Amino acid sequence: MKFINNLFRKIKNRFDNVWVDTYPWYWHIANFIGGLICAIFFVVTQHQYSTGTKVGLFFAIAAIGYLFMLAFTYGIVRARNGWTKKKKVTSPNKKVALNIFAII
Repeated sequence: MKFINNLFRKIKNRFDNVWVDTYPWYWHIANFIGGLICAIFFVVTQHQYSTGTKVGLFFAIAAIGYLFMLAFTYGIVRARNGWTKKKKVTSPNKKVALNIFAII
């Protein structure tokens, strides 16, 4: 039982420490565009469905494509945040500003 408690504590600490930034709003636009591209590709390549069916499939596949893109970009954002938290990367501008204040 102690092993399971330690395992859950490690997993919780890992996720608490990794997620330091919110999901950027502009990635939703990229996800939406990616979903539209998936839907357009599907509708253009299909010739056996009627127009009404293609319209319905377009919106359904656009929504599914959005969800796939959201899952993909969410993983990218989370991995990026985990890497920057682990490596403690700071921007060069921030280091310059800190050095200027240290001189003053």
